[in-house]
Amino acid sequence: MALPYSESIVGNPDTGVIDGGTLTTLLDTACGFAASSTQGAGLEMAPTLDLRIDYMKSAEPGLTVICDAEAYRVSSNIIFARGIAFHEHDKDNPIAHCSASFMRIDPKKLQNNR
Repeated sequence: MALPYSESIVGNPDTGVIDGGTLTTLLDTACGFAASSTQGAGLEMAPTLDLRIDYMKSAEPGLTVICDAEAYRVSSNIIFARGIAFHEHDKDNPIAHCSASFMRIDPKKLQNNR
């Protein structure tokens, strides 16, 4: 995923640095898509259970933030994912990284409970 720089996501107007909540949302969303993609065409729901983020530096004003995420383990009830946020061509110098877990909810079970 890519988050283009915009004045609307700036957390500190004096420095132009992107708000930390925006980076949290980017990482959570990217990991959530990775988790959901493990479930095939059924588009199984996967709400976030836990999200841990380590911020290593501020995003540089004016630059797009890239986020790569992967689901690395799928159990019967939980999907485990990890993600990294960085500036283009600078993946070895991350802005933040995260680990997350998502609940597996089978949409067939949800339909049967309605």
